[in-house]
Amino acid sequence: MAARYPPYHSLYLRVDRRFIFKKSSLTGYFTLVNAYNRGNVARYYWSSQKKGMDTLYQPPLLPIIGLQYDF
Repeated sequence: MAARYPPYHSLYLRVDRRFIFKKSSLTGYFTLVNAYNRGNVARYYWSSQKKGMDTLYQPPLLPIIGLQYDF
């Protein structure tokens, strides 16, 4: 009998704003990783403290803000 991980799904959203200059550009962005905060299973592992299997989940909702300068 084969075991499977539970269904996986995630939503990534990103908004960019670009400013273009004569010889360069500046991009500001805002990203939401795992936008609806679903607890996806990353892996199962043996826990020596619990003396049994345990679950490691992927990170929850993660906002990212950044700037990128191209020249």
